Amino acid sequence: MSDKFEDIRTFVAVVQARGFAQAGKRLGIAKSAVSRRVNDLEDRLGTRLLNRTTRQLSPTTAGAELYQRGVRILADFQEAEDAVSSGSNEPAGKLRISAPASFGSHCLGQIMPEFMSRFPHLQVELELEDRLIDLVATGFDMAIRISRLKDSSLIARKIVTIHHVVCGSPDYLRLRGRPTLPEDLREHTTLRYSYVDDY
Repeated sequence: MSDKFEDIRTFVAVVQARGFAQAGKRLGIAKSAVSRRVNDLEDRLGTRLLNRTTRQLSPTTAGAELYQRGVRILADFQEAEDAVSSGSNEPAGKLRISAPASFGSHCLGQIMPEFMSRFPHLQVELELEDRLIDLVATGFDMAIRISRLKDSSLIARKIVTIHHVVCGSPDYLRLRGRPTLPEDLREHTTLRYSYVDDY
């Protein structure tokens, strides 16, 4: 009889590692054992959890839902263990972070050395890019976004308010006039950041 907790832990590792072999390395078990646990989980739930191709692996809709819930279950379990453990509660392992390039280089670059010095057993993998990505499919643990949260299955925390401003050169404003209302911008030639959300 399979261990339901280990099946969930294995499935989460497969999604995060984007493969059975890498998940096996993380968990310290054989690739065949990883595959068997995921198959047992799919059989027990009666649904397919992963889209498997020769080149990539990604969760199905049901798999994405189970992944989100599984991450929370594992986090709650770890928190419970830490709360009653007499040992160290220091974070360890790999933390994959996705962040915008400008924010990452300007803000995170200043604090990451201190953060990593404070938690020496934590391996941080920071990827800076402005393209919005699917956190579940790409295996990131967290992301910093200058955006509204669209997927309600994700857990978000507001850390800062970003203010947007409209700028124009003096020559342009003399030629085209100064807008007074946001609607006036429809009559102007504008340059927009290509990855910004529509308001």
